[in-house]
Amino acid sequence: MGAQGPDAPPPRCRACDTLRAVSESAPTAGRTVVTLGTATPGGGFPVYGEAVAAAINETDPTLEVRPRNTKGSTENVPLLEAGSLDLALVQGEVAHEALAGVGRAPADLRVLAAMYSTPGMFVVRADAPYHTIEDLKGRPVAFGARGSGLIILARYVLDGLGWGQVLHSDIPRHVERSLRAKCRNVRPDPYRR
Repeated sequence: MGAQGPDAPPPRCRACDTLRAVSESAPTAGRTVVTLGTATPGGGFPVYGEAVAAAINETDPTLEVRPRNTKGSTENVPLLEAGSLDLALVQGEVAHEALAGVGRAPADLRVLAAMYSTPGMFVVRADAPYHTIEDLKGRPVAFGARGSGLIILARYVLDGLGWGQVLHSDIPRHVERSLRAKCRNVRPDPYRR
């Protein structure tokens, strides 16, 4: 077993070694720069990406992870394939379709690590007339921002329910911008009903 104690070097990070190997960016001041694709501001991927970058940048003096906002999972895959990103956060269903070649040639990519499980939820206002998923059938539903992997997740869920093609509505860009502006610096209370 290696040296232990306060003066011992930090343990080797296998993921960091892999990041160094896949990075196509030039080193900056002795550090290998890794560009990490996240998603649109206001969502979970940019927050997660910032936290991952901060943790790696603080613990590995040879790496500099730079998060980059993108349109989300469906843009991150082609950006990875084009070499515009070194690493990207990609929602599970989007990764599955890319790797399996669903509707496209199989992607020559690999999964380094799973981030966290992501439950997809149908949420409506408490005063809405909808009480079950069935109540939403035939109604326009916004599954997420353009480029979000949640749109693909919703398609799998609804196909599994036998709904086939459903009325889908992207969140219009002006509404998305307005919501993002209103939500800045507002933390929802998870216990509020």
